[in-house]
Amino acid sequence: MFAVYESTGVMHRSFRASFATFGEACGYVEALHPICFELDADHPGCADAYMPGGMIFVIEAEVAA
Repeated sequence: MFAVYESTGVMHRSFRASFATFGEACGYVEALHPICFELDADHPGCADAYMPGGMIFVIEAEVAA
């Protein structure tokens, strides 16, 4: 599972949506028309998208409890 969070600052983020695959999560974020979308080379299954207005969307793999 992959979670999408929206962030407005370093310590603030809120859950936005959850997807079964990384591709679905990427498609969701890309449909919001980010200014820049980048895969995290150090963390597979993670990405950041920078939105107009300063919002950042983060995709992360959900950790099983």
